[in-house]
Amino acid sequence: MEDPAQADALVRLLIDTSATESSLAKRDALITEILHRGMALPPPLPAHFVRACMSAPWPDQWARDSILAALTGDDRWFVDLANQSLRLVEQPDLLRELMFTMSRWLFLQRETPSAAARADIDRTLRRSYRAAADRVVALAGPPAPRRREIKRVAILTPQILDTTHAPTRDALWLAAGLTERGIEPLVINSNCWPSDSALRLFQANVATVNEDLRGDQQLDGLGSRWTQPIAIYTPATRSTEAASAELVALLRDRKFDAVISHDAPFLQDVAAAQLPLLWIATGGAVPRGRADAIWAASELLNEEAIQLAKSSGIRIVLRRELLFTLPEPAQPMARSSIGVADDDVVLVIAGNRLPSEIDSSLVAILTPILLSHPGTVLVLAGHGSEHAAGLFPDVQQQVRGLGHCAELRGLLAISDVMVNPFRIGGGTSAQTAMADGLPIVTLASGDVGAVAGTALSSASTDAFAEKLVLLIENRAAREAESKRSRARIEERFNFDKQVDEIVATLGRLARDEVQAFEVL
Repeated sequence: MEDPAQADALVRLLIDTSATESSLAKRDALITEILHRGMALPPPLPAHFVRACMSAPWPDQWARDSILAALTGDDRWFVDLANQSLRLVEQPDLLRELMFTMSRWLFLQRETPSAAARADIDRTLRRSYRAAADRVVALAGPPAPRRREIKRVAILTPQILDTTHAPTRDALWLAAGLTERGIEPLVINSNCWPSDSALRLFQANVATVNEDLRGDQQLDGLGSRWTQPIAIYTPATRSTEAASAELVALLRDRKFDAVISHDAPFLQDVAAAQLPLLWIATGGAVPRGRADAIWAASELLNEEAIQLAKSSGIRIVLRRELLFTLPEPAQPMARSSIGVADDDVVLVIAGNRLPSEIDSSLVAILTPILLSHPGTVLVLAGHGSEHAAGLFPDVQQQVRGLGHCAELRGLLAISDVMVNPFRIGGGTSAQTAMADGLPIVTLASGDVGAVAGTALSSASTDAFAEKLVLLIENRAAREAESKRSRARIEERFNFDKQVDEIVATLGRLARDEVQAFEVL
């Protein structure tokens, strides 16, 4: 008979650890270890461990719900977290942190919570966010004076890091494109994502911040489309309400005519209440906040999302392609530097969430393929990929986990096939690979499915595996697919055309020419 005292002791340790004042990463690592220990106890103790966690006297409801959501995958804990968001309407900084973390969970997890719970969570978070945003907007004051010409445009972005960071690159390229068209841009580095955790959430997430950016600055051109210095502005504060007041003063004092937003919670709402605003989506989701127009990938924007946009007050839905900017060329890596022979076939998976995005179904597909093709190497690139390599224990000799890869195009230059996990994101990496002529193996879903299109994506996991085997075994097939990849990007992703349409849409909004809801 197993002693339940072992499980009870781990629950007490879990509660004590969740209350420990330590770094977020250290605390989460300790909690993860305890959860693994509890579930690894001899049966039936894991079930007792879960029940004891549920009935324990947790001092912090945030920690309890987030830990139990991760431990059980039960809908009720995710829904309870969302319901708690209603308590944070007058605390936008905390609401932003909760929504940022929950959005990440929902992005990474495929099966939990259920579709019904996800819909419930989305409705609740939209309700909380709208109430909080209304309050922040009311504090910001009346709208700025509007002009009918577009001469100055603010580009509101969640963060500016470096040019390997796709949202940063998009904002800088967009600024360069506006400059070429005689429009004066200012990139506003909102730093709106939480950089610290005030709630006691397990698996919370905080954003990286470039500490060198403060106030008004000029970023020198780095070549390609971005040859001239670009003006950027970083608010002095991270507080939602203070940053909103600073943003309003900036928009008014510098007489901006319109705003382009890459998603900046609350600040986007404030900007949209001041001036015409076009929101550039990275996926198919409709923003919870205000915008006059939304630009989103057509394959990811279904009828339900369009109706939600209409009910949210959005006047124009532009069903287009993902905005795409290509990183600077890089020197090809030396294959020997990552332990790959010249005649090996190199498969590459790129992303900064691979430990979560490479699931058991993908491992089950790739492992036998690698075993039957000993001259094939799987290279994983991105933050955490060195840990993701451990997900392939049966083919360890054929898997390389590189960690962060600053020069993705240097790696792509020595790769033969890009493989996309069964995930929502990854569109930017796929665009870059295909622009460089790399064949791609992906399901017809998520960002990458939208980038590849039905002609280059696979309708099922069986078709996915069959295409991958064909490309590994047949050089001619790889060469043909390489041409199709490059042609797809050249045909569909025209940056100049995108900028022209963005400017034209802002002009229509400024002249108040949009009288009814439009889907274009």
